[in-house]
Amino acid sequence: MNQTAKSYLVVDLEVTDPAGMARYKEQAFPMIARYGGRTIIRELNPIALEGDWKPKILVVHEFDSREAALRFYNSEEYAPLKALRQACTRTNGVIVDGVV
Repeated sequence: MNQTAKSYLVVDLEVTDPAGMARYKEQAFPMIARYGGRTIIRELNPIALEGDWKPKILVVHEFDSREAALRFYNSEEYAPLKALRQACTRTNGVIVDGVV
């Protein structure tokens, strides 16, 4: 049996423009689904346990593979929404692979 690990787009957001972020979410979440992703975590009050990291809003989107996550993130379709998100938030993000 050939199992492959899922990949996760993990984003820490600080919203600076709530109206812009509302427009972003309206369009981005359905688009993530069209690219095979699904939102599995949206935590508005994460608890930092160690270190200097103080996430504001933590969101995790699951994709079938790293390639699928990158296909979404780098798509021409997502580019205008990415620009909108970057204009209305301060964001840190990574793509990580799960374990099989």
